[in-house]
Amino acid sequence: MKKTALTTAILAASTVAQAQLVDVNGGKWEGGTELGFTMIDGNTDTNSFIAGTDLINTREFWKHSLGADAYYASEQGTRTAEQYNIQADTNREITDHVFIKGLAGWNKDNFSAFDYQTSLGLGLGAYLIKEDNHSLEFSVAPGWRHSEFNAGGSDDEYITILGDKYSYGINDKTRLFQTADVSVGEDNTITNAAVGITTELAHDLALKAGYTIEHQTDVPAGTRNLDRKTTLTILYSY
Repeated sequence: MKKTALTTAILAASTVAQAQLVDVNGGKWEGGTELGFTMIDGNTDTNSFIAGTDLINTREFWKHSLGADAYYASEQGTRTAEQYNIQADTNREITDHVFIKGLAGWNKDNFSAFDYQTSLGLGLGAYLIKEDNHSLEFSVAPGWRHSEFNAGGSDDEYITILGDKYSYGINDKTRLFQTADVSVGEDNTITNAAVGITTELAHDLALKAGYTIEHQTDVPAGTRNLDRKTTLTILYSY
């Protein structure tokens, strides 16, 4: 049987996204939107879609970050994956290399044991490297996590959130990035990590390859502890 495979990465940016994203105090929001789509038909019908956006606002002593992403996959017409994530954090510099960090997160995975999970934290961070083209930061924040279970019931626990962000410009067109956060709780420890690379294709347009993992130490029976995802998307920066 003839089998065809089509893999495309597409990008759609609205007029609002392309506009100058300026807040009421004159600070400009910068960031990017990425989209990717894979379709295979023939002996196997498989589809997957990923979308995400990241925004950053840096002004005087403040740095605000907001990110969101969604992932969907199906096989033979049956949904096999559906995930949504939102993250936000704010850094307020105390010195040139030390800052107060506040962060919040929400995630929903329709194929996990949880209906959704939310977390909040407030702590301190420090830049080990702080250059225009090379940066590394670490942070630690005590916080709280709320989990709603698909089978019913919920769980609340105090957590400690450990995080790092790394970025290195290999050259003018290629950048390596890595992020990780570990939310340590009495009942459950959640680790999220990502590594990837972006390469400029044209002005404001880049190819992005990434690999992410999520691990939870305590999940109900019949649920896997580890999720892994490899992505290839087109990134539009503005």
